[in-house]
Amino acid sequence: MEQRTGSKLAWGLWGLAVVLAAGALTLSAIDRTTTRTVENGVYVTIFMAMGAVGALVVARHRRNAVGWILLALSLLTALAFGSGEYANHGTFVDPGALPGAAWAWWLSDSVWVGILALPTTFLLLLFPDGQPPSPRWRPFLWFVTVFLATAFLTFAFGPQTY
Repeated sequence: MEQRTGSKLAWGLWGLAVVLAAGALTLSAIDRTTTRTVENGVYVTIFMAMGAVGALVVARHRRNAVGWILLALSLLTALAFGSGEYANHGTFVDPGALPGAAWAWWLSDSVWVGILALPTTFLLLLFPDGQPPSPRWRPFLWFVTVFLATAFLTFAFGPQTY
């Protein structure tokens, strides 16, 4: 991937995250109290700022994993928040008005594994240059990847009802 293509992709992903977050905040403002909407706004702003930093890093150094992790964290947060607000509106505020509310609950619940895991594992291990501290850490990165994929599959396809 060329530098210019990576930069466009990074800013496009960040823009998508911002649009999803703005839509979710709109639903939050319609459905929830002002205090809850302000709390959600602060929370989303923090994660969108992390995505902007990630886009800036990727725009300069497209192979730096830290930038991509920050972008993924921003996008996953917007996806979780957006699908959660969509599901809340379609289930509690105006039942049956929005199609796929159960799928939105599922998506909102499933992506939290990535939101919690990315900053606490990969970001810590790959900061600041996008490489593990030494080659001896690579097996541990693979172990964490397999463990988190298993955790995601367990949460995503476990016996929940929506």
